[in-house]
Amino acid sequence: MTERILRLPGALGADGVRARLAAQRYRRFSPARLLRGAPPDSLRGVEQVLVPSWLVRLDVTTARRGRSGTRQTSVFVDGVSGECRAVPDGASVVELDATTRAAARVVNQVPAEDATRLAAHGIRWQVLRAGNVHIRSLQLSPTDAELVYLVTWLGYFTGAPGHIRIRCVNGVDGGVESAVYAMKVLRGLEQAGRDVATAGRRPAEPAG
Repeated sequence: MTERILRLPGALGADGVRARLAAQRYRRFSPARLLRGAPPDSLRGVEQVLVPSWLVRLDVTTARRGRSGTRQTSVFVDGVSGECRAVPDGASVVELDATTRAAARVVNQVPAEDATRLAAHGIRWQVLRAGNVHIRSLQLSPTDAELVYLVTWLGYFTGAPGHIRIRCVNGVDGGVESAVYAMKVLRGLEQAGRDVATAGRRPAEPAG
C-alpha cells in the first residue's frame, strides 16, 4: 500500500524548525536559578516524527434560514491527540518519499473507526460555531477515512543538570504545539517501540 503524507508548500525543514524552537528557549524563573545566574535552556537537537492521522471526508447537509445545501468537508483527525483539525489552505496529499520514511520514527495511530467518530463530532462543533446553521445529515463519503502521515518535529532542550524539556513543531503549518502534545508524541513513540520489540520476541511456531 502506498503511504501518503500531507504537504504544504514552504513547510519548515530541520533548519527552519531549529530557528523556530530557538525562540522558545526560556529561563525557568525559580529563585534558585536566578540567584546563581543559570543560563536559559538550550536546544540540543531536533527529531523528525511521523504522526499517522486520518483524512476524513464527510458529506454535510446543512440548513440555514430555510435553505439547505450539501458540501463535502475534509478534516484531519490527529493520531496523537485525537483532535479534529481543518486541512490548511494550499495543502496537498502526496506520496511519502523513502528518505523521509527512513529518517523518521512513527507514532501509534488512532483506529479508523475512532477517527470517523471524532471527525463527525468536530464538524458538528464547527457548524454550531457558525451560528444559525443546523445539520440535517452527516454521511461519510465513499472514500471514508484515508491514512495520511503528518510530519512533526520534536525539539530537545537541556537546562539544569538532569533536566530535559521538549517542544513539538507541526511540520505542516509550523505551529509550536503544547508541552502536553509533545509528551503524547513521546508516549506514542515509546509504545510503538514496545510493540515492535514484542513482535520481535514472539515465540517460534512449534515444529510439525
